[in-house]
Amino acid sequence: MKANNNIWKNIESIVLDTVHNYTTNVNSIQKSLNKSNTNKDGSEKQINITTEYLGAIKQLPALLKEIYELMPNINTLIRIGTDIGETINTEILQNELSSTDFYINQDNLKKIKFTGYDAVSKEHRNKYKTTLDIEITINALDFNSSKKEKISYRYEDAKYNKLLIWIDPLKFEPRKLLNIEEQNALKQKYKIKNDSYVVMGGSVDEREFYSLLAAIDFIRDSKLLENKIQAVIVPRKYTEYMLMKSALQKVEKHNKQSVQEEIILVKEKGVLADLYSIADVVFIGDTLFHGSGQNPLEPAFYGKRIISGEYFSNNIKAYEGLNNSGLLTHINTVEELVKELTRIVPKEELETYQKNAQEFIKSEQGAAKEYKKVIQKILYQK
Repeated sequence: MKANNNIWKNIESIVLDTVHNYTTNVNSIQKSLNKSNTNKDGSEKQINITTEYLGAIKQLPALLKEIYELMPNINTLIRIGTDIGETINTEILQNELSSTDFYINQDNLKKIKFTGYDAVSKEHRNKYKTTLDIEITINALDFNSSKKEKISYRYEDAKYNKLLIWIDPLKFEPRKLLNIEEQNALKQKYKIKNDSYVVMGGSVDEREFYSLLAAIDFIRDSKLLENKIQAVIVPRKYTEYMLMKSALQKVEKHNKQSVQEEIILVKEKGVLADLYSIADVVFIGDTLFHGSGQNPLEPAFYGKRIISGEYFSNNIKAYEGLNNSGLLTHINTVEELVKELTRIVPKEELETYQKNAQEFIKSEQGAAKEYKKVIQKILYQK
């Protein structure tokens, strides 16, 4: 019996030793993995992101979302451009990031600082072991490898630790869209009636504004639509807003009646992408007589039918893909604008266009994931 007890004690000792060794090995491996992950989580690293234009600023949330998923401890300094005002641009980005956890959580948000376009001090550069300057550019760059790549960037390593990344691929990335309640609140704010046919003019210049007015006047006087038209116009620049406002005042004085219910001029900046959600049809500005073309993907995310001119040196892939999907139509004249504004598209046909457009957009997504890998690789090869 004693012998048997000794045997069991020996077996118990062997089992305990085995468990101890196994646990020690597992803990050792886990610590190694944790250490490896920590070394690349962004600790003691900083990126300085330069965004000169509102168009670039609006694409930052999707990029920051991916960066902070990969490197949650990275420190970010965002240099805000002044194309519509440094304070306004900063508020637009801060509101987008802080309004929801769709992009980043509040802990990540605390690691993001904002400063002026020209204000990156030596203190900012010397505080962290590695700092990478990132500039979001509206110009296409040489593809670093294959033309099949979704992204385009250039790393200037010789004199600067600087990464230039092209903005256009980021415009395809998933984004937070307004829900029905938020859309209804927007309608109330801008006094949009539920039975109105809403025409949206997105970032239009003065000549495009007059073309829209002429088209709307003709449609109204000819009674080409059953529902009353309400046009929501977002001017490209503040100076153009003032010119348009003055023109409408002259029309009101001549006709001795208000047009504010029919033509709604929007002065606020950074609201255009949301306003697309309440439109029936969208005209994209900076495309009819000249220009480089505004982002047509913003209304396409909401499945809105889109009209544009033939000028779009920016966003070329987006314009071509949406045109091929059937959701976007090109025009050249006011007569063609009237035709498109009044064209009745059957529900099933529109749903096909919307499906085609969503499939196209989805096929082009993934740029933010690729850019974040490039950023991490540069940070940790230094």
